[in-house]
Amino acid sequence: MANRFDDASKKAAQQTDEELSQEIAKVTNLSPERLNALFPIPADKANLKELMDIVNSATDDNNRLNQLRDKIETCGTVALKLLKAYANPLG
Repeated sequence: MANRFDDASKKAAQQTDEELSQEIAKVTNLSPERLNALFPIPADKANLKELMDIVNSATDDNNRLNQLRDKIETCGTVALKLLKAYANPLG
């Protein structure tokens, strides 16, 4: 039996996912549609944003590399998908 907050929760999650897709699309050359096709899982979009934050941070390359190394287990799959998309933009 569904509780009365299920619909509101699903709508809020969907809205958040759409907003995140739009924000990521603004700073990449990926359309929101392409972004959603590459990363249909909201957690993947959150990991992508985390990777982008590291890459765009004001720290030096060594600090960014250390941060990326720390995140490779959680964000590695996202990075691979993104690199594949750029290597084969139609695939």
